[in-house]
Amino acid sequence: GLWPFARAPLEALCNSNLTNVFGQGLFGVAMAGLAWIAAAGASAPAVAITFAFLTGAFLSHFSTFSVGVPLVGVVGLALIVGGRGQTRRAGYWALGMGLAAVGVAYAVYYSHFIDVYRATWARIASHETVDAAGSSIAASPIVKLQRWASGTSDDYGLPGLVLAAAAAIGAVALGRRRPREGVTLVLGGWLAIWIGFTVLGIVSAVQMRVNLAAAPLFVCLGAYGLATLGSRSRTGLLIAGVATIAI
Repeated sequence: GLWPFARAPLEALCNSNLTNVFGQGLFGVAMAGLAWIAAAGASAPAVAITFAFLTGAFLSHFSTFSVGVPLVGVVGLALIVGGRGQTRRAGYWALGMGLAAVGVAYAVYYSHFIDVYRATWARIASHETVDAAGSSIAASPIVKLQRWASGTSDDYGLPGLVLAAAAAIGAVALGRRRPREGVTLVLGGWLAIWIGFTVLGIVSAVQMRVNLAAAPLFVCLGAYGLATLGSRSRTGLLIAGVATIAI
């Protein structure tokens, strides 16, 4: 029920960026698969479904690929470093599936555009733009921060304030109650990538659609935060109900 109100997916849809929405949709299912493996172990159906969706996501849109590759890597490392037993093994599965999906996507599609990538990287490195004064590459960090906060950057919008607050409550509650569980580590790695790419987009010329990639993260943490509030007391239940309506 919270999904339409994460803002970024709906904004991308209304902007007719359908391939990006489709790619991120596939990637969201793949991340759910990684959480499934982290929580319940690496069964054959879980691995097969997760790998299929991950490969499809990487093939669907370069934005999904460019954010998704480091995200899967960080999630895998978080599971290995912070987990135990099957949770740690899930980290190795995540890294293995990520590498395999990258290999397939590169061989099938991305290997055909090496010259384009080189030209784009050279342009970013030299700050060459058509409109240097107002471009996302040449703008100052202050301008980029203002655009990010107002939802007018190259990325799509942040979640609303109420959903963001519920997600913050959920993140704290999950970290305190279940710090070493698989799903917590998956969401923690996801959060770390969102923070890292957000800061990178403000202070450098490298900008990703990380708000769109993190929409499922905000929804999951927000739902957990609302459930945490609602389970504490009647007052908490009332606050959670009002917050849900506000979202």
